[in-house]
Amino acid sequence: MTRSRSALRPRVVLPPFLRSGTAVPAGVRLSTDHPDVDVTAGVITNRAAAAVVARITVAAGPEATDTSDDPDTFDDPDTFDVTVLPPGAPVLLAGTRRPDPDPMVYPPRIAFSLHLALATPDGAVTRLNDDRGVLFPRAAPTEHLDIHRVRTLTDPWVFAVPGGYAVVASPALPDGSPEPSAGSAVLLFQSPDLIRYEEVGLVRVAAGGGVRRPRGVYDQARAELVLWWTDDEGRTWSTSSAAPQGPWAPPSPAAPVVPMPPVPDGAPGHVLTCALPLGEADAMRLRRRFGRIRNVAVEVAPIEATTGEAVRELPWARLTYDDGSTARRGSCTALRRIHWAADGHLVLDQRPDEEVAPHLRRVRAVVRVAAAGAG
Repeated sequence: MTRSRSALRPRVVLPPFLRSGTAVPAGVRLSTDHPDVDVTAGVITNRAAAAVVARITVAAGPEATDTSDDPDTFDDPDTFDVTVLPPGAPVLLAGTRRPDPDPMVYPPRIAFSLHLALATPDGAVTRLNDDRGVLFPRAAPTEHLDIHRVRTLTDPWVFAVPGGYAVVASPALPDGSPEPSAGSAVLLFQSPDLIRYEEVGLVRVAAGGGVRRPRGVYDQARAELVLWWTDDEGRTWSTSSAAPQGPWAPPSPAAPVVPMPPVPDGAPGHVLTCALPLGEADAMRLRRRFGRIRNVAVEVAPIEATTGEAVRELPWARLTYDDGSTARRGSCTALRRIHWAADGHLVLDQRPDEEVAPHLRRVRAVVRVAAAGAG
């Protein structure tokens, strides 16, 4: 018996990470023997408090659009090792922004880049890097020697791959419109942590017809990356490769069926194109690198001062932030404005430094005030 896969039957691919509560596409039947993971009523559920790795088998997929006349043609079940995250796991939102009418505020060459945010089930959204882009394509060469032009990107899609992540997007001109010379290609990047990125470059995936809204997934069962897109006529195509650098297979008129969270509507001025569940470690790494950090402590070495006299120059202050980083401020422009009143209380000549002000009580605690005339 010859075993082959019908080209007309959609391929079911489970991504490396899923969040508990993810709905299974219609017609897909999954099975697993993991004690903490259920697939009931079309929903994947993790009953454990933490992420678990479950071996999930695709027992049935959507029906083919046409029925093969060959009785020996059928689909073998595929098995995937999937990390099923708890229901409270954050979701990475990826997309672009709309440029501001005033190019001095937020120009197209900045707006059409990869923007990231973290969303939690309670509805909170943390926009990373102060809501600015974190990934920009390399400049594109022109017909003139040593002259390059700005290349932007649209429709970014982030997906997990072995050893990190990949990003696929549509190449665009400086104003965000499609790049005519790259109409049959996608932009591809790889990243170990969503902080550092390496541009693979333009990947030609079609012979013509346009490439719009590219998507990607890692197919563990076949150890390959799968990209799919829509052409100018609205038809869906896909290709695959064992590595981002290629070679890529000829395009096939089909797209994989991939369970994934829905992409929410973006806030005004934002265009969201991707939603990807993240483990807590990766989310924390992104918050530390691209989120706003807060000052949580300040340390000032003990000093002595005499009541009624101007305070001498204070030592440097050591500030600690919630991401574990530290900074040293000259005790600083803020604390040098402090002098002692006759009754021994601190007096501020000017508004103190924003980071030091919440900790002035701690500073008072380490200052020993000597009585007038004390030795």
